[in-house]
Amino acid sequence: MVSEGISQFTIHLLDLTYGPGGLIRAINLVFLLGRYSYTTLPGLGPTIRHGRIPYSDYKHGDQIELLSRPSDSQLDNLLLGLLRRAKNAGKIENLDLKETAFLKAEIEYLAEFDIMSYFKQSYPLMLGWAP
Repeated sequence: MVSEGISQFTIHLLDLTYGPGGLIRAINLVFLLGRYSYTTLPGLGPTIRHGRIPYSDYKHGDQIELLSRPSDSQLDNLLLGLLRRAKNAGKIENLDLKETAFLKAEIEYLAEFDIMSYFKQSYPLMLGWAP
């Protein structure tokens, strides 16, 4: 599973933050990893174990076990800390806050499957900074 692979490396993202421009690069990398922790195809919901479920099956009440991804809380906590560091360092203006539109769409999509763990702390913080 992609998310399990991602979760093995999230701690190493902190190492990126210590180089020139590293804080913003690390934040952008967290966004990228978040995008790929849930993969989708038209008409199909989030990956469940080793397969996908048709959205119609989920909405018809089939008993399907939906799992949040292992990387959700790790990436969210990491992003939250990085965003706070960026704000304290006066680097918020260097962030591409247009990413909030993508996050909003993903959060709404995953909520249709009762998955509420995707950037649940860091998204509201970013939303407050977006123009």
